Amino acid sequence: MPKISVIMPIYNKVRYIEKSVNSILNQTYENFELIIVDDGSSDGSEIICDKFAKQDSRVRVFHIKNGGVSNARNIGIDKAKGDYIQFIDSDDYIDKNTLSSLINIVENYNPQLIISGFKKVDHQGHELIEVLPRGYGIISKNNFMKDFVEVQRNTGIYGWIGNKLIKKSIIDDYNLRFNKSIWLAEDLDFYLDLYNHVNNIYFDNKSYAYYLQEAENSSTTSGKKNNYLIQAKIILKEKKMLETNNSLNENNLKNVDIIITNFIMSHIYDKFDKNDPDYNIFLQDIISNEELMKSISYYDKNKFEKLILYLLSKHQKTLIYLLFSCRNKLRLLYRKIK
Repeated sequence: MPKISVIMPIYNKVRYIEKSVNSILNQTYENFELIIVDDGSSDGSEIICDKFAKQDSRVRVFHIKNGGVSNARNIGIDKAKGDYIQFIDSDDYIDKNTLSSLINIVENYNPQLIISGFKKVDHQGHELIEVLPRGYGIISKNNFMKDFVEVQRNTGIYGWIGNKLIKKSIIDDYNLRFNKSIWLAEDLDFYLDLYNHVNNIYFDNKSYAYYLQEAENSSTTSGKKNNYLIQAKIILKEKKMLETNNSLNENNLKNVDIIITNFIMSHIYDKFDKNDPDYNIFLQDIISNEELMKSISYYDKNKFEKLILYLLSKHQKTLIYLLFSCRNKLRLLYRKIK
């Protein structure tokens, strides 16, 4: 039985897949399986996947109808046979000593989760920035969560998919799966569930993974647009996770409410900028969520935004519509004059 199951979803990544897969197959540690879930590719990626499976018995390929990155990862979890799971996206790649280094930590500390660093790189492989954990070794949840919101906002380290080794029994025991209705920050959403159930976490202050920036088809579902309200709800989930783990301190509370409010305002701007006629519906979606409304922060907002947020708190949807209508007309007039 393999010790590690590496799960890789693929959708039309012919430009990147060989480098990504080879970085796994060339590992100095060999007791692993690579599960490739081809999410309905049509650019030749599917052919390359099958070629790797024929060449290396550690590779298992599953071809499915396109259903998104979360669905593909969930299928990978269902098929995994290893004691530990490592997710890697097909446009990213890892250092050849990654799995051996992680297994060494497993054998010495038996953690439920390992969080390591990663490097953001461009298409030429140039390092743009290195992101490292603030601590090293086994760190208690209360300790690493004390500045969770700020660190995640500034680095993304707690939510990025490819810098964590997870004990599969935790995923199985609590039936953890990716939310198939989310196509952005679905990895953070998954890890927020995971953090509720892990206690033994090891932080490794080395970088093994290379996170390609601005890759083509960076999700396995193309054509999806950002939904800021969904993002606000994910951050609300982050707030609940911190509260559950007795870590919603003053700093975390302030920062998480600011982020939630920013997403709420972005959602409202986006809808009115697109002249969405159903303003009653999308504003009511916010108003009807009591926890979102309680999280609204006026910190660092301009006068217009403060007014919008105040009217939102008073359920004044028509007044909000009139204000944005005036705003949009003035902006149009300004462009014509300019």
